[in-house]
Amino acid sequence: MKQKVWLIWFLRFFGIVILGGYLNLQAGASIEAQKSELRGIVSKKAQYGLSEIPRFLNKVPIPAPVKSFFEKFRVEGSQLFFEDSDIEGALGAFGVKGFVRIDNVRVPIKLIFVEMEGDITEIILIVDLPVNWKFARLGSQLATLDKGIQLTNPKLILSSFEYEEPTFHNVEIGMGVNVISAIKFIGALLPVQSLVNNLDKVAKSTSKGDIYMVGHILKPLSKATFTAFLPQEIVFDLKNSKPIKMIDLKKFFIEITASLEAKMGLTMLMYSTKFKDPIDLKAFVTIKPNEAVFSGALNTMFDPAFGIKWLALGDFGLDVDLNYAVLASTGLPSGFGARGKMNIGTGADVRKIDIAGKAGVGQGLMLSGKIDTLPLFLVVAILEKMVGAKIPVIKKIPNPILRNVELAVIPEDTEIAGKEYE
Repeated sequence: MKQKVWLIWFLRFFGIVILGGYLNLQAGASIEAQKSELRGIVSKKAQYGLSEIPRFLNKVPIPAPVKSFFEKFRVEGSQLFFEDSDIEGALGAFGVKGFVRIDNVRVPIKLIFVEMEGDITEIILIVDLPVNWKFARLGSQLATLDKGIQLTNPKLILSSFEYEEPTFHNVEIGMGVNVISAIKFIGALLPVQSLVNNLDKVAKSTSKGDIYMVGHILKPLSKATFTAFLPQEIVFDLKNSKPIKMIDLKKFFIEITASLEAKMGLTMLMYSTKFKDPIDLKAFVTIKPNEAVFSGALNTMFDPAFGIKWLALGDFGLDVDLNYAVLASTGLPSGFGARGKMNIGTGADVRKIDIAGKAGVGQGLMLSGKIDTLPLFLVVAILEKMVGAKIPVIKKIPNPILRNVELAVIPEDTEIAGKEYE
C-alpha cells in the first residue's frame, strides 16, 4: 500500500515537472513567434501601419482622439534590432526602428518589445515629435497647454506597463500615453520661467539644466496631468544669516492638468544654527477652479523638544483651504487641517502618538489618533472619568499593554499635507 502511495506522488510530481517545462517552451515559442511576425512585416512591406502589428494598439490604453492620431502612422525604413535593456527587471529587448511622417516631417520611431521574467513581453513605442509640435494635435481639450508651455525635443511614449525611462532623468512612465520634453514656460506662465532663469543670481551653487516635463494622458483627456521639474539641486548659502545658515532645494515641480488645475511644490533641507540635523521641509500650493489649498509639512522630529528630555515633537503638517466663494463672503479660510507626531518618555519606555484632524465649511469633521502602546490602567482611568464611577471589576484583571491602538472618524478619504487618511 505504501509503495502504491509513493508511486502516485512520484507520478504527480513528474507530471508537474513535465507540464511546467512544456508551458515554458510554449511561452518561449510565443516570444519567438512575435520576433517572426516582426521579421515578416519588415521584410515584406515597405510601409505598414501600427494596427498591422499584432496585439499592439489593443494592449495599450489610449484615449479615442489620441488613438486616431496613431492609427494614421505609416512606418517606413524599418530595421529589426535586438539589444540589452536598462529598464529594471528587463532581460532584453527586440523590436523595430523606423520613421513616420507627422505634419509632413519625417521623424524617428522605435517599437520595443521588452522581455521580462516569466516569459512576458511588455511594449513601448517612442516617437520623436517635430520641433513645432503642439498638444492640440492630440485633442482640443489639451490646446490650452500650448498657451503656457513651449516644448523642446518632445517625445511621445506609449507603454503597456509602468517603468522608469533610463534615457530621460529616470522619469516615471505610466501605462498608456505619455509625453516627455524639455520645456520653457510662456504666456501666463512666463513669470515662472523668469524665476527659474534668475535662480543662479540668488543661489551660491547650482548646476545648469533645462526644465523638463512628463505628461500622462488619460481617459478622459481632462484627467491628463503634466508635471514639470527642475533637474538641478540648488543651494542657497546664508552664512551671514541667523538662525538659518543654508537652504538646499532638492526638488521643485509644477503639475498642471488639462482642466486647468495646478499644483506647485518643493522639497528642501534647511540647516539651522540651533539644530544638529537639517530640517526637512515640503510645501505645496494646489490651485483649482473654485479653491486653492496651501500645504506645508515638516518631516523632522525635534528630540528633545523645547529642551524637555522626555518629549519629542515633529512630522507636522498643515493645510489651509481657501474656497473663493467663502473667502469673498466671510474673508476667512474655508477649512483647516493639521497632523503631527509626539513621542513621550525616555529609553525603552517611549509612547508614540500620531494625531490628525480636519474641518471646514461644507466638510465633515475628520479625526484620527494612533498610539503604539497604551497601558490598560490608563484606559480604565479615562473610562472612570467619563462615567464618574469606579470600575473595580476591571481593576482585578492583570494589567496588559494594548498595542497599535487607533481611533478614527473619517467620513471620506482625506489628504492633509500630502498624507492620505482613509
